Amino acid sequence: MVEVLYIDGEYPLQKDINEAAAHFDRGQIVAFPTDTVYALGCSLYNKEGIERILKVTGKEEKKTRLSVLVKDIKSIAAFVLPYSTQVFRALKEYSPGPCTFILNANNHLGKFFKTSKKEIGVRIPSHPVTSGLLQNAKEAIISTSIPLPEGLDPRDTASYILDTYKHTIDVLIYSEVEPPIESTILDCTTEEMVIVREGKLKIS
Repeated sequence: MVEVLYIDGEYPLQKDINEAAAHFDRGQIVAFPTDTVYALGCSLYNKEGIERILKVTGKEEKKTRLSVLVKDIKSIAAFVLPYSTQVFRALKEYSPGPCTFILNANNHLGKFFKTSKKEIGVRIPSHPVTSGLLQNAKEAIISTSIPLPEGLDPRDTASYILDTYKHTIDVLIYSEVEPPIESTILDCTTEEMVIVREGKLKIS
């Protein structure tokens, strides 16, 4: 049975954030709001949790965009290779916010995946609930977006997720969300940064 946590999406209480963050620390799978779309995630180093997320969403690891959500730029260094000053400036300009940065992963991250990961998506979200989770959980969060049917009223998002995944996830954070718009994806793995997908964040 899914545990549902009701957290204010604009002004979350610290005690609610602490309770929610503890579920990640215990190795559970959590559906939670972000500043783009609802996501399904677990603690970054929860190998079993990553496999469960892929199974729940019916996705193959090789074809799935798994993103690491972190609390700040400093946290990124633990699992990516050194990046250029240009990338650092982009991180500072567009974070926190709805921009996913594709960076070159280091060897440390690869052992938590079935296949060798050479790249990883990284994001510093600005949603108050997600930001609070990252500040209080022991590890970063690895996640993938939850596919939603077209035309779904944003107010019905959490209810839809609960109905669809009630037998396969552990926790649902029920919170206010904006209309779902995917993040902008910026490929930073080569010398020239490339916009792979223009989403919620508009880059001129």
